[in-house]
Amino acid sequence: MLWIWLYRSLWAFGILTVIYIGLSLFKRWEERRRLGAEYDTVYADGNPGESRDDYIQRGIHNYNGSLRRKLLWGVYLVPLAVLALLILLGYLS
Repeated sequence: MLWIWLYRSLWAFGILTVIYIGLSLFKRWEERRRLGAEYDTVYADGNPGESRDDYIQRGIHNYNGSLRRKLLWGVYLVPLAVLALLILLGYLS
């Protein structure tokens, strides 16, 4: 019984990891696209002193420390919190 539970837990963790990696890559791509469009509209008339690639790199560096990136950890935390709540409710009843 314990082995079945462990096996299913590992599968669930693997699926959550694939979802997390996919969301992380998609959000990073979306942020790069947004920064490129922002650079093109703000600096359409001239060069601000930094290249488009440097502007995007600086923006991605800021994104790495942002709350939006940290919220992706909810992919792991929300299912674990729901599972813990269900176990607690089953134990108390």
